[in-house]
Amino acid sequence: MINILKKTTGFYLPFILFIGIGGGHLVFNYNDGLWVLWFCEHFDITRYEMFSWFTLLGEPQVLIPLALIFFLFNFGRGVFVVSTWFIASAVTIILKGIIANHRPAYYFEDIFISCAGELSLWYNLSTPSGHTTAAFAFFAALAITTKNKGVQLVFLLVALLAGLSRMVLFMHYFYDVYSGAIIGSASALIVWWGLNNNDRLKFDQWKNNTYRDFKK
Repeated sequence: MINILKKTTGFYLPFILFIGIGGGHLVFNYNDGLWVLWFCEHFDITRYEMFSWFTLLGEPQVLIPLALIFFLFNFGRGVFVVSTWFIASAVTIILKGIIANHRPAYYFEDIFISCAGELSLWYNLSTPSGHTTAAFAFFAALAITTKNKGVQLVFLLVALLAGLSRMVLFMHYFYDVYSGAIIGSASALIVWWGLNNNDRLKFDQWKNNTYRDFKK
């Protein structure tokens, strides 16, 4: 596991910094509606519409087709990315059912409407953020499969934008995004370690195969 982290410092080093700062924020400045209410108070329609696009980076109809493309060029990468997304999403769904807390709109719907107008809002199953989990699982997996530290950092920034979008759009609290980021990023590490340390899977023997290799 340590070797994986060393190879992906472009993603995981600043991510650990985010976890530290975010954790401190939750401990010393915990407030259920702090960020979503701030974005409501400072509502900007251009920003709202822009982040409506960023939030698509955490939706399955976008991520799954992108992940499946990897199967054509690198079967191992495709298996890794899809497995990471699937496991992280399954964990999130289970936790949502167990925690079963309400989203910001359950408490602040009238405030959101007053500052932004009529909105499409959700009210239940807030923690953790599924979009954030999916985005971090997907882009952390991609970061692990590249050696370029700059590209790894870009993947982290893209995942952070997807997580931020959930607060800009009044869908989640900060701790929902925070927990989703941890689940997604940790899932990528665990799945990569599992694939490479399970002799039965023989991942090294087929991970670089392409679609054409399996047609032969």
